[in-house]
Amino acid sequence: MSGSAPGETRPGPVRTAVVGVDGSDHSLAALRWAAEVVGSTGTIDVVTVGHQENERDVLEKEWLEALKPRVRLHLAGNDPAEIMVDLAAVLNVDLIAVGAHSGVARSPRRVGGVVHKILRLANCPVAVVRDRSELGRPLDSGLGGDIVVGVGDGPSRPVALAWAADLAADRSRAVRLVRAVNYHPFLGVSNAAEVLASYIDPAQLVVWAGEELDLVAGTVAERGVEVEKRIVAGDVGTRLVEESEHAEALVVGKHFDGRVTGFFTGRTVHHVLAHAWCPVVIVPGS
Repeated sequence: MSGSAPGETRPGPVRTAVVGVDGSDHSLAALRWAAEVVGSTGTIDVVTVGHQENERDVLEKEWLEALKPRVRLHLAGNDPAEIMVDLAAVLNVDLIAVGAHSGVARSPRRVGGVVHKILRLANCPVAVVRDRSELGRPLDSGLGGDIVVGVGDGPSRPVALAWAADLAADRSRAVRLVRAVNYHPFLGVSNAAEVLASYIDPAQLVVWAGEELDLVAGTVAERGVEVEKRIVAGDVGTRLVEESEHAEALVVGKHFDGRVTGFFTGRTVHHVLAHAWCPVVIVPGS
């Protein structure tokens, strides 16, 4: 993955990562997942925030000790999000991994401010990892599952697909392509034909989705991975959460990158970040 310009999203295996560590269960889950993904030859730059030591800190220190010499430590100040993003840009890393802090017990769940800011500022893929034990799952329950990819219409789709395919190839996983069909769309349709078909001939939407998945699957299969195609009905965020239950990772493209729109994660991304069963990787367009 060398030779890319700083800030450019580079598909391929993950060998370098910046991980935020703050003493929470979620940050330990992010550290564990990042260590698994980068492998024994990868490097992790850990950004930690000064805080009072507790039992979880001890576990994280044990993990950091076990990962040496692959780990470099960095102390964050009052704005860990900016420090992580700046460090990722300077080092030109493959991934930023951060624990989810939305609070599983809250309803509705929300995306924490640090996570939101990293997603807004980062130019590389960002993995948001939730502590599975809080969801009634062991920490390693998803390892070995498919790489699920939400196939949308945004400009980041080609890069997200390539990134997911290369991750799957590196991890010897299959790719599960998921395309949602909304039979009664209100927002988010790409053209008037979809609106008309949704009310006049809904079956045509499935035909179009199938043709689109066939094309996408061909490009993914070229990277030497097994591909499964899934056409699902209903809200894309809800369906992706369902598909994520036994996945190793859920990959979606980032749809908002402008000066103003970059402040928003988008409804689908927000929903999967708050509810997905597995780590969610948000891939921006290059």
